[in-house]
Amino acid sequence: MLFTNPTNSSVVLDDLTFTWPDGTPVLDHLTATFGAVRTGLTGANGTGKSTLLRTIAGELSPTSGHLSVPGSGEPDAVGYLPQRLTLDTDATVADLLGIRDVLDALDAIEHGSTDEDDFE
Repeated sequence: MLFTNPTNSSVVLDDLTFTWPDGTPVLDHLTATFGAVRTGLTGANGTGKSTLLRTIAGELSPTSGHLSVPGSGEPDAVGYLPQRLTLDTDATVADLLGIRDVLDALDAIEHGSTDEDDFE
């Protein structure tokens, strides 16, 4: 897990606990900070990685503790791509992440576009 200075972090977990409705604990008093950099999360199957990411993304609510995510409540504040998807076979990763328009604009700029919409 990546621990950073909380003043420069994007996600702060403070004594975070998550328990499934049947009483099964998944996260137990987890305290961590994740900086505003790309971060990898590794661990054995069934240890709560997906549950943690779904909690950070706002799909699940912690049982107790505090979670701080800058921009939470804003669209696309945190991206989460689930492990299991029913995929449209024509969809690209950019489509699934909702960044197709940005990549298309960058491609147009690389090919000489001066259209203001591409730069926005």
